[in-house]
Amino acid sequence: MILRPLCQGDPKRLTVINAPTVGSCVTNSGAINLPLPDLSSATSNLTVSCVPAGATATSASVKFNITHTWDGDLSLFLKAPNNQVLNLVNQKGGSGDNFTNTVVSSTGTLTFGASAPPFTNTYLADGDGAAPAPPAMTQTTPNFAGLLTDHSMAPGPSVPGTMQGGGIGTLLNWEVTLIIHSCRTHSCRLDLLMDTGNRPELNNH
Repeated sequence: MILRPLCQGDPKRLTVINAPTVGSCVTNSGAINLPLPDLSSATSNLTVSCVPAGATATSASVKFNITHTWDGDLSLFLKAPNNQVLNLVNQKGGSGDNFTNTVVSSTGTLTFGASAPPFTNTYLADGDGAAPAPPAMTQTTPNFAGLLTDHSMAPGPSVPGTMQGGGIGTLLNWEVTLIIHSCRTHSCRLDLLMDTGNRPELNNH
């Protein structure tokens, strides 16, 4: 075992142990055809069971299909296992009809306000804290980061999404996609030794 300084110009050494793997976890409701009653609210729950224990969810998106006679009457919310709530859409689209393969994503940049029904694209969440909400669904975080902060997307959490609004509509289906990072032993370590000079380096011989 030799201990010597790492001098300026010495090569860098990068050691990766249990490098994280990146994957996706997609949970779809299937056809549910949930009525969205006039001047009331409706709730649909998904159980996400495809995230390995110890994994970290780094981004998320929600895709949904809704038939509705007046999109501007709808407020949509997503509630995560950490009980944080995000307003996905708040009364956008005016008298236009439907949401068709609409995606709200943590990586979205397009706004609902700059678009028109049936919103067939990927969007930034409205994140409107003043959006009318049913009980226990008032927004608590303005973006997806608040839903993922505790990294608790372990097997089996319930991910409820609540739709509220007037008019006559139906939630046909919806799904949640998580981008996850995980390690085989549920822990990752990255050691980087820089050549900044006079830093001890441990070599095994």
